[in-house]
Amino acid sequence: MKLGCSSLTLMNYCKVIRESAEDQSALLEPDANGFTRVMAWASGLGFSSAELWIQSENHLSTLLNEDLAPLRQAVSDLGMTTDYLTCDFAAEWFLTQSQDYLEKQFGRLALFARRMGIRTIASISPPLPATTAKRSLVYPGAPPSEVKLLPAFSWDRSWNRYVGRIRMLTEVLRRQSLNLGVEPRAREVLSNTDSILRLIDEVSVENLGGIIDTSHLRIMREIPAVSVYKLGKKLFEFQASESDGITAYHWAPGQGEVDWVETLEALGRVGFNEDILIDVVGINMEKEILDGTAYVGGLLKRLKLWSDSRQVKTARM
Repeated sequence: MKLGCSSLTLMNYCKVIRESAEDQSALLEPDANGFTRVMAWASGLGFSSAELWIQSENHLSTLLNEDLAPLRQAVSDLGMTTDYLTCDFAAEWFLTQSQDYLEKQFGRLALFARRMGIRTIASISPPLPATTAKRSLVYPGAPPSEVKLLPAFSWDRSWNRYVGRIRMLTEVLRRQSLNLGVEPRAREVLSNTDSILRLIDEVSVENLGGIIDTSHLRIMREIPAVSVYKLGKKLFEFQASESDGITAYHWAPGQGEVDWVETLEALGRVGFNEDILIDVVGINMEKEILDGTAYVGGLLKRLKLWSDSRQVKTARM
């Protein structure tokens, strides 16, 4: 196993450097040059890969209209890979947009993914329909802290619609040799590991799998190692971070209560051979990222699960 940099980490890095940039929006929705800049930053911290992201439909259109060859070459020159593409903004489409619209937009996402050598398109769970939700002002992209059901709420109708849309999208992506990874989050349609397993069983296709984010698992009172064993070969992406089990913090691994030895051993035993993505939001971004990579990298070496020739840099103040 090796260490990669999640899209959340890269997006928060962009927020930090935007504060001093002349063009405040330049890296909110990075063009090819912007992505080259953040990939160089991630490489400089010792990562072997980085997860790209699409922020909006306009962002996707911008990238599809660009020549991506220089970005691909820059990634190659850095000795890195871009195996994952996050499109969290599209999660609400699963239950609100028409099937034709979804098919068209995911076809466009697949086109960008193929141009960049990406293998898996990742999406968070859609929000529960027919509800009112209370969300954090500090972490607006986090799952809701409270949900109230409206009279129009129907679980069976929502679930069956979601399953049908996922079945259609996996076929769209299969034709492009791409996978779809889905991530459960508290108080949303996919709210735990078992809900992913139910979705996988009902859709029953090879290119559908689950995403583990250890911070969200902690909020859902799940044991990360058990979730790894449950998903097994259907674990498509693993995001490493810590939280207090209440709020959607994403602290550096090693700063909380996750049993990382047990979790990493579980990854090894199920044959997980993808990159572990460091998934950090912090005040001192670089220090927290370096602390997390040093901690996880050190454990991987001790457990003889390390497969990267790069040296993980030590944390600097």
